[in-house]
Amino acid sequence: MDQETHEGPSVPLSSEEITDIIVGVIAGRESVAEAARRAQVPTRSVEAWRQVFLDGGLAALKGVGPRRVPTRESLLRSEVESLKEALGEVFLELDVWRDLDNVRRRHP
Repeated sequence: MDQETHEGPSVPLSSEEITDIIVGVIAGRESVAEAARRAQVPTRSVEAWRQVFLDGGLAALKGVGPRRVPTRESLLRSEVESLKEALGEVFLELDVWRDLDNVRRRHP
C-alpha cells in the first residue's frame, strides 16, 4: 500500500500521540516510514510534524540562558513584595471606608 495515498487513521491523533511519534523518530527508535505506517498516516505528515516540532523547540529556546533555581532568599523577597502590595491595597480600602464614615457623620 502506498503511504502517500493512505486515508489516515480512523480517529484523529492527539497532540500527545503526535509528540510520541516524533520523539520516537528523533530518538531513532523507528524510521519516519515505520512511524507513518504504525500511525496510519502519510510519511509526509510525519516529516511535517517533525519539522514543526523542531522549529517550535528552537523558537522556544531562543534567548533562553542558563536557568537559575530560585534561592530561598529570592522566594522570600518575592513573597514580601506580594504581601506589601496586598497590605497597600488594604490600607487604601480602609482610607476609603474612613472617608465614607466621616462623610456620613457630617451629613446624617
